[in-house]
Amino acid sequence: DRLEADAVAASLDLAAGRARRDAADHRAAAEATRAWLPELGVGVAVADDGHQTGVGPAVRLGVPLFDQRRGERARAEAEARRAAHALAADALELRAAARAARITALAAYHEARRLRDVVVPLRRQILAETLRHYNAMDADPFALIAARHGVVDGEHQYVDARRRFAAAMAEVTALTRGVALALPAAPAEEPR
Repeated sequence: DRLEADAVAASLDLAAGRARRDAADHRAAAEATRAWLPELGVGVAVADDGHQTGVGPAVRLGVPLFDQRRGERARAEAEARRAAHALAADALELRAAARAARITALAAYHEARRLRDVVVPLRRQILAETLRHYNAMDADPFALIAARHGVVDGEHQYVDARRRFAAAMAEVTALTRGVALALPAAPAEEPR
């Protein structure tokens, strides 16, 4: 139930996106500061007028009369907005992937459980009854073969549901560890 929150907390992609967003915010703040204080220098000044040597502090300030760095500020702010939007989109995609993985795992689990607890035992019971009718000469051999085929088909479905459940749980585990798996899609069935 906490898969979304755990996936977001553990995601390495989102951590990298947050770092990119923070770096872009810092660049935008630096450009805003450079707009009103483009140059600042502090140091020591030595003045020698020939008779006397004086030492004192020196401050150098730039005044943005003509260049207020509007282009650089706009670019840095746009980059910060882009990074924030990219982070929000990545988080949304990760949450959607986590919800889909959770739904897939639950559906595969319930299907495998239903096949194990209901379908396969019923098909085995049908096979036993068909065998009893066959021994009593009430059923033909084809009915017995069809009943056996039903049991085998149910067991194959159960194994397939277990495989899908294992694959879904692998994706769930990867999401909780910060990695999004790209599992291969199931092969499409050939038309009959």
